[in-house]
Order: sequence, then structure tokens, then C-alpha cells
Amino acid sequence: MRVLNKKYTCQHFDKIACIIPDMDTYGERLKWAIKNAEITQTKLARMAGIQPQTVQYLCDKKNAAQGSRHNSKFSEILKINAYWLETGKGDRFANENKEADDDLLQILGIHRDSLDLDQIEIIRAVMSVKKEDRSDLKKIVKKYIESVK
Repeated sequence: MRVLNKKYTCQHFDKIACIIPDMDTYGERLKWAIKNAEITQTKLARMAGIQPQTVQYLCDKKNAAQGSRHNSKFSEILKINAYWLETGKGDRFANENKEADDDLLQILGIHRDSLDLDQIEIIRAVMSVKKEDRSDLKKIVKKYIESVK
């Protein structure tokens, strides 16, 4: 993970890259997660079955919201880690495949903490390639590695 002016550049899911600013408050994290999910505060409220003013209040920095009883629902809708949304600690993104990822890493003899998000996404991408297409992928990767040496 690269640090750029107190912002972190990461890769995840199908996005090419995103900038993740420091987020010390619940409101900042919720606001970022809404933007990252490419929805509006109003749409989040509608999906969560609450009034839009509730989401506006939570996102407003001057209100200094410490959390929300709707946190679990928000994290489910926004596909982010509920613990991270509440506390700012841990992985930002919900990982439905974490057990499978951990099993694979154990087989490969790699500890999760030694990988950055880019490496995890690369491993996932490679594992999703059909067996009949792996030889093509292997050639592409080999050619790329030779070109950057």
C-alpha cells in the first residue's frame, strides 16, 4: 500500500484504484463507503429502510456521530466490514471468501499479513482463471515479469 499525502492507494474488487483518505470518525468512514459504493445517501437510507435525514446526520462531521444502530445494515448494503465502519480498525472490505483465501495462503505457505491488497487481488484473479486458459495467463505473466526486470 502506497501512502500519498496522508492518503492510501489500494486496489480492490473490480475498481482499478481508489484513494482512501485518513478517516478518524464514523461519519467520514460512512461518507467514504457511500461514495465508494457509488450510491447516494438517500439511496442508502431507502435500502436500509430509514429516513434520509438519519444518514445525512451520521455523515455530517459537525455531529460527530460515534456509530449507528444501523451499522450492520449499512455494512451489508455497502459491502464493507461492519467492524471497520464502527471503529476504523481492521479490513475495510467485507471478505466473503476469507476462509477460502486463508486456506489457500496456508497451502502456499504465505501469511496473510505479509501480503498487500494488490497481491491478494492478483492471487484471487489468477485462481478464478479457467484451467484451459491458464497457459495463456502464464505466458502473459512471464512476459510481463521479464519486461520489468
